[in-house]
Amino acid sequence: MNSKLLTLIRFSRCYSTSRRSKEALYSKISPLGNPSTSLVPELDSWVSDGNKVRVSELQRIIRDLRKRKRFTQALQVSEWMNKNGICSFSPTEHAVQLNLIGRVHGPLGNPATSLGPELDSWVSDGKEVRVAELQRIIRDLRKRKRFTQALQVSEWMNKNGICAFSPTEHAVQLNLIGRVHGYLSAENYFYNLRDEEKTDKTYGALLHCYVQQKQIDKALSHVQKMREMGIIDNTNLTAVGDKKVYLEHSKAT
Repeated sequence: MNSKLLTLIRFSRCYSTSRRSKEALYSKISPLGNPSTSLVPELDSWVSDGNKVRVSELQRIIRDLRKRKRFTQALQVSEWMNKNGICSFSPTEHAVQLNLIGRVHGPLGNPATSLGPELDSWVSDGKEVRVAELQRIIRDLRKRKRFTQALQVSEWMNKNGICAFSPTEHAVQLNLIGRVHGYLSAENYFYNLRDEEKTDKTYGALLHCYVQQKQIDKALSHVQKMREMGIIDNTNLTAVGDKKVYLEHSKAT
């Protein structure tokens, strides 16, 4: 047989074998499979058979599943990677998983789910809690008007001493309390703050609460208190974000 032809045959066999080896896992759980199939048992079976798991291959599978809008399966692969410590999740991997959770379960999961137990479970599993990540979750929940869940996260942070609450964190919690439980509960929270925590942030949050719930008399009285403390004056009243109070005050005078 011609030596060049023999070389080509050997190369083609080698290439074919290599291709099958590299794509074995991909072909097993790729987007070409059944969309309703849970991929977790497939991945567990792959590992239990002694096969190697490549991070790059799993990431490629997730990308392909997302392109084909098979978000549930993509989330299954991502969660399996995280749970089994296949790789140390970078902010990019966390962002991908958060995006998939939003697509599969809605933004930040089920609106009816109480987040306190979810956070307790996260910590009991030995996972790290980042203040910045919790603050971002609160912001996202507030944007989506899921104030009850946002309050649950804020209260959980405060109760468990995740960080020392600054006037800004107190202002956020006060705002959420007002939205969820009403201005009387917001007042109670405000009055229980230490003097050093009663700043323009927390005063402003309570003022916003009064205006939002049309408590004009309380709002005007609160504004007067803020004036006496030097927090606001006539020139920067609107900077607190309450044009309604300013208008009502103008009419009264």
